[in-house]
Amino acid sequence: NSLSEIGGPAYLTDLAASAVTVINAREYGRIVYDLYLRRELINLGEDVVNGAYGGEVDETATDQIERAEQALYDLATSGNYEGGFQDFKSSVVAAINSAELAHKRDGGLAGVATDFIDMDALLGGLHSSDLIILAGRPSMGKTALATNIAFNVA
Repeated sequence: NSLSEIGGPAYLTDLAASAVTVINAREYGRIVYDLYLRRELINLGEDVVNGAYGGEVDETATDQIERAEQALYDLATSGNYEGGFQDFKSSVVAAINSAELAHKRDGGLAGVATDFIDMDALLGGLHSSDLIILAGRPSMGKTALATNIAFNVA
């Protein structure tokens, strides 16, 4: 009697199919975190636009850009704690290994060489832990530079 009142076996099948399992909990967590980052990115964009339209009189556009870059960097680096804390010994060993790899690599760079000598000297190559923002006014060669870097790295 009661099973037929709630929709019968089809309703139970729908319930079982829509249940969240523990098996995919990590993936669900990543999806939720990604959606959180997207909402925060939208909020950050709105703050940047609102600040540009109605910013403080004593705040320059450069100050607003720096504040926006810092907020974007903070958002990009938030939640990157999968490794947890590392003891001092393992940190030193990792640093020494990185230095040895840089010494063995052509040019002595710790990261991936871009073949732009001055940029490689300043950055030490490209590192997976870095967020590099290539900014400039329209038609200043940002795409050409990024394309050349990608070509040289590949």
